[in-house]
Amino acid sequence: MDNPIAAIAIGAICGFLLMFWTIPSARAGRPHMVFVSFALATFLALAVLTIAGVWQPTSHLWLRMMGWVVQVLGVVLLVQAFRSLLRKGVPSEDDKEPTVVVDTSVYRLTRHPMYAGMGTWAVGMALCRPSPGGAVITGACVAFTLLAAVKEDDYNLKRFGQPYAEYMKRVRFLNVYRKRAHD
Repeated sequence: MDNPIAAIAIGAICGFLLMFWTIPSARAGRPHMVFVSFALATFLALAVLTIAGVWQPTSHLWLRMMGWVVQVLGVVLLVQAFRSLLRKGVPSEDDKEPTVVVDTSVYRLTRHPMYAGMGTWAVGMALCRPSPGGAVITGACVAFTLLAAVKEDDYNLKRFGQPYAEYMKRVRFLNVYRKRAHD
């Protein structure tokens, strides 16, 4: 890597997440949060490298425009999901996790809009500045978000039981574009 500041920033981000998020999540028996921390680390690494200009923007205007549209879609998913969780899922500031199954707003369309949003945002960044390194980091981010979503489904089934099982039947895993055929 030619940019030492970007390398130091990426190392600091990954180290911080490993120490303050990943290890406690693993000890608490929350494997989905371990994958979330890895996804967030790869996402932030991609963002730092992109902002630092490690990869050049594509010369294809249409690809850059598509990348920006995809990034905006990812941000909208993240913001809407976060707002929905704050409104319905977490009744007090002391609670860190949702206390009910949230099935409104973007949660009507996909069970994991935050993960879909982060992965979509990462893909948008990679489209704006395509490179082999960016593709690898983006692929890792998307893979970690998918693993987090799978593990979170297991966690939520144990936590919420039948209400979450019914929610899983009604709402697709990560698809935000259409509902199930039997709906």
